[in-house]
Amino acid sequence: MTPREKLRLLAEIDMMIALRDAARQRNTQKGRYVAYLMEGTIEMARQRLRGLSRRAAVAESQRFAA
Repeated sequence: MTPREKLRLLAEIDMMIALRDAARQRNTQKGRYVAYLMEGTIEMARQRLRGLSRRAAVAESQRFAA
């Protein structure tokens, strides 16, 4: 992964965190659900930043969910 790709992924993670926080502030069932979904997306992006492939990141997240 090139430095430019890492920087772009960091920016995407920051954006996802902002969206998650905004959804959580709505304090509705839908807002909490969106925040819950964003948590998984953020975790996947963090794993990709650590160098895991998309497939390996999915396998690791499913292993922790079980």
